[in-house]
Amino acid sequence: MEQNFWNAIHDIPTLSELAVLSLYAQSVSHPYMEKVCTPGQNTLELGPYHAKVLDHIGEIIKNPDLLIGPSPSFTTAALDGKNWNSPKMFEAVHKNISTFPHIH
Repeated sequence: MEQNFWNAIHDIPTLSELAVLSLYAQSVSHPYMEKVCTPGQNTLELGPYHAKVLDHIGEIIKNPDLLIGPSPSFTTAALDGKNWNSPKMFEAVHKNISTFPHIH
């Protein structure tokens, strides 16, 4: 088991996938869950918000540099425009982004 873990943390494709999942969490998942888990939030009224989520994901697909470019900003890359849920994680991914050749 330890060898498998060692192999995974030194495998560029695995690290790339983890980086992408982390960036998605920062830009979509965390803001989304914060909104839908708000006390008193009526799920039946979230239709327009779900459309916003789809539009936001579409913008990231069209322009991945919103997240992986040289100067990404939470104001445009995060669904809610608020600061990253985990700025240190975001910085760590960007610090190592050049090691992920297929991240784009």
